[in-house]
Amino acid sequence: MKPAGRWRLVFELVLLGIIIALFLSRGGEPEREKVVIEHPKPPPPSPELPPLSLPPTKSQDIEILFPEGSNLNDESLRVLTFYSQSLVSTNGEGKRTCSVILTDTTTGQIVVLSDSEDRPLFFSYIEVGSETATVSSESIAKALIWLNPYVMLLSTDRKKEFLDGVVESTLFPQLVERISALLVTDPKNLLNPEIHPEIVKTAFATVKETFENFGIKAGGDNPDTTKSRDLRVLDKSENGVSFENPYMVSYGVEWIDMLGKKTYILLPGKKEIATFGLQWPPVVTTPSRESDTITVDDGTYKVIFYKGFNTRIPHWWDPYIPGRTTQFSSEATIVGTSSWHNILMTVDMITGTVAGVEIAGNIMDILIQTAKVADADQLYKLALVFHSKNHLEILPNVIGFMKDYWKQLAYSIWGEEGGSLGTDTVVFLKQSEILMNDITHILASVEWVNRHPPFLWDLAFAPWKVEYWIKQTDGVIERSEEFKPLIPPIASLSISPAKLYVGDIVTFDASGSRDLQSKELKYRFDFDGDGKWDRDWSPESKVIAKYQNSGSYTAKVEVMDEDGLTGSANYYIVVHDQIQGVSAVLVIDKSGSMRGKPLMDAKIGAKTFIGYMGSFDRASIISFDDEVTVIQPFTDSRELLTTAVDDINALAGLTAFFDAINAAITEIKKEGLKRKKVIIVLTDGVENSSYVDYETILELAQKERVPIYTIGLGKVDRITLHQIARETKGLYFYTPTSKQLKSIYHTIAGIQ
Repeated sequence: MKPAGRWRLVFELVLLGIIIALFLSRGGEPEREKVVIEHPKPPPPSPELPPLSLPPTKSQDIEILFPEGSNLNDESLRVLTFYSQSLVSTNGEGKRTCSVILTDTTTGQIVVLSDSEDRPLFFSYIEVGSETATVSSESIAKALIWLNPYVMLLSTDRKKEFLDGVVESTLFPQLVERISALLVTDPKNLLNPEIHPEIVKTAFATVKETFENFGIKAGGDNPDTTKSRDLRVLDKSENGVSFENPYMVSYGVEWIDMLGKKTYILLPGKKEIATFGLQWPPVVTTPSRESDTITVDDGTYKVIFYKGFNTRIPHWWDPYIPGRTTQFSSEATIVGTSSWHNILMTVDMITGTVAGVEIAGNIMDILIQTAKVADADQLYKLALVFHSKNHLEILPNVIGFMKDYWKQLAYSIWGEEGGSLGTDTVVFLKQSEILMNDITHILASVEWVNRHPPFLWDLAFAPWKVEYWIKQTDGVIERSEEFKPLIPPIASLSISPAKLYVGDIVTFDASGSRDLQSKELKYRFDFDGDGKWDRDWSPESKVIAKYQNSGSYTAKVEVMDEDGLTGSANYYIVVHDQIQGVSAVLVIDKSGSMRGKPLMDAKIGAKTFIGYMGSFDRASIISFDDEVTVIQPFTDSRELLTTAVDDINALAGLTAFFDAINAAITEIKKEGLKRKKVIIVLTDGVENSSYVDYETILELAQKERVPIYTIGLGKVDRITLHQIARETKGLYFYTPTSKQLKSIYHTIAGIQ
């Protein structure tokens, strides 16, 4: 090296040292834009309980793999994780990569991709590993599965097992194909609820199919309907009682003796969907949670179960800390404890899903460390989310709550070091809230999403307060005869028809509501969720109404028993414009092999689809063997359509599958241009008798822009059925036995 070069190197090293010294004098970190949250700083954690350890993190390389032709390949993109923001760059080999920070765990995690204008585009599923992870059509599809409300409830091991099952399902490849197509044609609207709702709907249909593939049987609407849903006091032994909680949310228990002495207990709820051998929608099979036994003397006691969010009690937002001598507020209550417990359990469900960070095992520690993390107004608003909104809206609203108060929450959970989870985490949560709102908007329009995910159902609709009197005599407890138990009714609400158009007459049915004591219940209804009751109190559990404008509405019923106690239930409704009516051709194979149970189950499935038609929907019925017959031309009469289905008989004959599709296309061309059109064709055989060929029907369907949903039963040409569905932008379903046909037709009805 020349002398001049050596002096230059020395000069640069000295200059670098000065810069480092200045940098360290400013706190070791350059100034960067921060999110300012103007709220009081929480008190330090209790010295008896050290803060939780921050989760270990790891740098992960990510490659962006979009289909050729996608304009995202040329745009400046950003990948957001729970811990970091990273710009995507192009290396010397032409690959688009970045490095992000993830939790160092094998648990799947979620990242968000944003465009050059910082608009969130979509979620992507990532696993930490030694190799480079990818953001691709498949990882986007997996993210939509991972964030499904039913899947979020599964334990970590079950989630991974479920995701493996999803990949093997018949609908998952089609979901990936649809995402790939939109990444080329319209990537920035991939999760737009107004433009491409079919992406999220197909993802949900994939979840439903996978649950069914795991052996789940079709069941009722209510979670855990086969078991008692009562909060109970248990007689454990002489002078010993405990408390039982059958819900998936926590309750605070206040046990009061006749002298006014109070004992407080936090009663956690059930944990998660523990097994796949359940039913669809999934129910909870974990046993009810039971508290520790407490010792009591003979006498009469009052017991109160609080879910929390009791706005009638001052300072309900402050948690009561059992065993702590100094409370954060003289008005602290067990109500606040259960409120915080349910909030933090929901936060845990979200952080566990998006970042693999679980705090559930330390919830009580967190409660002890937590004071006024947020102000009363904000917690009151969050309480309204749990009580008054559609159950699916809980997730984006809790994400929004985390976004606004994340630094305080992180401080309470992890102590001083929690401040390091600051700006980047808030940006990630902000983007996630936008995307989750879009997903929720789409899911709420799917009929079978209204069969509530158990955890969210319990958050929204489990009774907020239950109280009654207990009498113990000679160590044996019983309900006191001197007082009537004060247990509010459990409300239920359904609508018919499930799919609505402007001007439809819709029936609101709350007859499924129940009360343990009262025989006579009263009901009032709010049809549009504006807070004004459209039908005042009356004993009528069924009422009718019309919607004059299209849009989304949260209908509500409130039920009152003879004691004046009330319970409420919501139903999310989407009202479509009249021009959005569906024209569907149901094409059913009646060849000889369909005789008996296959045709009987096919008829049940077809009639299930007909039952979900709205008043502006129309359908036609076609049957085929080696000949094709239009049994019923297009009509909106469910009676005529049902009769046509019943008239189908399987005798003998070959399978003119392509001719049947050709006839369906000819029939559907007669429908108006502004109608949504679909052909649903079922066969249990292989094409062997048609005059037209595959290329002809494919060209005709593509020209008419009509999607063809193919259903294969038993020994069929699965490749051809799949290709027809894919090339016409329909979906392909396969079942080895006819018992799944009803579920398949039900799924298709929910997607339309």
